[in-house]
Amino acid sequence: MLGCTNKATGIGHSAKSTLICARWRLTGYVVYANMSDAKELVALLHQNGANVNRIARRANETNSLYAENVADLERRYGTLLAGLNRLLAKWKNL
Repeated sequence: MLGCTNKATGIGHSAKSTLICARWRLTGYVVYANMSDAKELVALLHQNGANVNRIARRANETNSLYAENVADLERRYGTLLAGLNRLLAKWKNL
């Protein structure tokens, strides 16, 4: 969650966001962002990167690339693209 200090609860924010919070207070504009979808996409990217490296190592060792590995990568990247499109659609409506 992104936001300014809540005086009632005393929950603070990082020094990096101090300037942003000051501007928000002046303009009255506050944004709270739930980044769980983006974190999920980053995790999927890391998993896909590991799979690509694993497949590349195996392809280099055996000099062959298996169709099921390619199909798995296509499926995983399809999942990533679908998630990214959902995230972008959410952000577009902000």
